[in-house]
Amino acid sequence: MDKDTAINNILRNYGEMAAVDYKQLEKMFDNGLKRGLSVKQMYDGMRLVYGVVFGQPEIFSVKEASEMLELSESGLLEELQAQGIEPGRVRGSIYYFPDGL
Repeated sequence: MDKDTAINNILRNYGEMAAVDYKQLEKMFDNGLKRGLSVKQMYDGMRLVYGVVFGQPEIFSVKEASEMLELSESGLLEELQAQGIEPGRVRGSIYYFPDGL
């Protein structure tokens, strides 16, 4: 996924609710990229934050969540369990966290 696609996806899903435009999101992405985050990490992180803030369920694979948080897949599940967060399994390796991470 490239930066333009990620920004346009965020705009389509949250632009109006979050009252953000392309330039604002581009600046956020650029700041994250300068700090060493990938486009995918920024995209999934924004989906997570906007989903929680606006009450929109977002579904992440274990792989996506572990990449976003820079943990191994097994490390992610161990960390969540250690914090008392139990994911609700949707199907396969896809987990739903109704209260966010």
